[in-house]
Amino acid sequence: MAIRYLIVDDEMPGRMNLRLAMDAHPGWELVAECGGAQSARDVLASREVDLVFLDIQMPGQSGL
Repeated sequence: MAIRYLIVDDEMPGRMNLRLAMDAHPGWELVAECGGAQSARDVLASREVDLVFLDIQMPGQSGL
C-alpha cells in the first residue's frame, strides 16, 4: 500500500523540488500540491492523506 502525501508550499520551486525528490520513491503517492493553506484544507477535507509536507511560513497565512 502506497503512502499518500500532500505538498503545501506557496513557492512553486519548493513544491517542484520536493515532488521530484519524492518521485524516486515508488511506494509514495502524491495526492495533491497546494499553493496555500486554504487549498490544503480543501484537499484534506475530501481526500485521505497519510503525510503532509507543509511550509509553515507563507504570505498572509500560516502552515501552523
